[in-house]
Amino acid sequence: MIRVHIQGSRELESSLKRYAKAVDLDAEDAVKEFARTGSRQLAMRTEPFGLGAKAKQIGESSVSKDVSLAFASTARTYNELKKVSARKARAYGAAIERGDLVAAEKIVRSTLPDYRDVEATDSGEHLESLRNSKGRVSQPSIVNLTQDGAVSAIRREKLATAGTAKAAWLQAGDSIGAKTRVPAWLRKAKTLGRSSILRRGWSTVVTLINAVRYVSNVLPTGKLRAALKATESNQIKRIEAVLAKRSRSV
Repeated sequence: MIRVHIQGSRELESSLKRYAKAVDLDAEDAVKEFARTGSRQLAMRTEPFGLGAKAKQIGESSVSKDVSLAFASTARTYNELKKVSARKARAYGAAIERGDLVAAEKIVRSTLPDYRDVEATDSGEHLESLRNSKGRVSQPSIVNLTQDGAVSAIRREKLATAGTAKAAWLQAGDSIGAKTRVPAWLRKAKTLGRSSILRRGWSTVVTLINAVRYVSNVLPTGKLRAALKATESNQIKRIEAVLAKRSRSV
């Protein structure tokens, strides 16, 4: 979990005050607008960088790889066995045909060093037990699932979790009224991002909370600081652009 407190510098406060006066915004709403910008920057800089198609592809590829390090179908297991011994592959196939998972597991364990159990299916908990501090699976510990489509079903379920740490920052922004578009792949049913507000006029503090357990490992301190620095810099530039445009139209 990470808690980020959003409270700007004197330069930002000065810009916010001028902006708030020009657009008739009160102090707390101006600070909340800044915090919403911050939520998006934090989401963007959470690994993999960005919110678009490339980040989605990287995220989903990582999840798919994790599933492959945790589970294998009978076809994949058979092919892996065949690379080592055609005889053992045939024996495994025969054991699967007669529903003897104990015999199949004995063959798999004695032949393939990265394989463990042979089971009909799995809830996905085996994969969760293998995740490291970054939420990834680093070493293979493969369970052969014999039920047709079991591995594909787990893969589909886990692909829906890609980008969860990013999504939590966007949820935190949404909880304070963010209006920016959230990409479809980052719309999650489970809420892991929230916010709190300490209302003190121009000293208002907005806290963005990301409750994903491994978020500090995919948004290390350096990237977190860079996100907050970019938030302030971008907000000041945006405010100056708005004020300049308004002054020209007067």
